[in-house]
Amino acid sequence: MEGLESLYPPIKLGAIEISSNDWEEMLNWEDTNELISEIGDGWRLPTPEEALYFIDLSSNLEVGKFDRYGNNDRRGYWTQSEDFQGTTQLRTGVYIDHKYLYGYNTANPCLVRLVRDI
Repeated sequence: MEGLESLYPPIKLGAIEISSNDWEEMLNWEDTNELISEIGDGWRLPTPEEALYFIDLSSNLEVGKFDRYGNNDRRGYWTQSEDFQGTTQLRTGVYIDHKYLYGYNTANPCLVRLVRDI
């Protein structure tokens, strides 16, 4: 697989880099983790706190465009998280319009934006 840097040149923010765009398609939890394994090179999902911070910054276009104004099924990003509220079927995502954490069903697709520590 082609390196993420050539597809979405990373933007440096302090001690991390964030890919400049969302992954080209929405992915469920399993496919998201397979993608991360294939890309390697330290890329990972952001923590919930990082994702909220990036979405705030996106209004300044400092971290590339987040799909804030997409259609209704393109509103959530996967985050690096444990089970949401004690269930293995949900993982924590960030809901863009209202900037809050939400439990997304692992079978459903969400947006993917990867980061890595530098």
